[in-house]
Amino acid sequence: MSVTWVAKQSTGSGKYFLGSAISSTGQYQVIASNANGLWISSDYGATFSLNTQSFTALDPSVSSTGQYMYLGDLNGPIYRSSDYGSTWSAVSGVTSGWFTTTCSANGSTIIAGTDNSNYTIISTNYGASFSTIPALGLSSSFVGMSSDGQYMLAANYPSGSIYVSNNTGSTWTAVNPTGFVGSTAAAVSGNGQYMITSGGSGSNVIFSSSNYGVTWSSANSPSTSGFFVQVDIDETGQNNC
Repeated sequence: MSVTWVAKQSTGSGKYFLGSAISSTGQYQVIASNANGLWISSDYGATFSLNTQSFTALDPSVSSTGQYMYLGDLNGPIYRSSDYGSTWSAVSGVTSGWFTTTCSANGSTIIAGTDNSNYTIISTNYGASFSTIPALGLSSSFVGMSSDGQYMLAANYPSGSIYVSNNTGSTWTAVNPTGFVGSTAAAVSGNGQYMITSGGSGSNVIFSSSNYGVTWSSANSPSTSGFFVQVDIDETGQNNC
């Protein structure tokens, strides 16, 4: 199968895109920039408009319908939108410094991964409030979850463990597969059975699980240098990138 790519938007000189998210139909798309906020499309990527709020965002998340959107600011709090990205508000009581967010399909459950200065946090009320997850420690976390929010994955960076929850974040189990030295990305299939995480900065290894995070195996990338900054997995878990 051949794939054709079309250039749609430039961030401008000295700026670059850091992360993206998309609704289940593809109608709503969000792309985060390192310098000038969020680019949002509501017409399947035909056009993008710039939200000029001063975000420094890495990895936004979007509910299946596109109504709910979330992002963590490296230099600020968690932001949320409940109107398809038209307006955004900061979540009160949340400190600054966030790498990544992920949300359930309906947008009610959100996890935000920290940048080493805070605990990873979780919300089960559409981002109205968040609570900390002390079990994951004061370490950067890259996060993923199943469509219903039951199965969750958090992987520490630059070193630490892989943590798995099968009860919407109520409890977590640490797993330490051989060779894991920290992660820079994480993803979970729609049903939660399949999980994937990168091997960390300077590592070209991918770690994956096909039994809800109970056991893990590793595979080397064809590349012999560099490392992964993003990983993703489809609804069924059969295709990942």
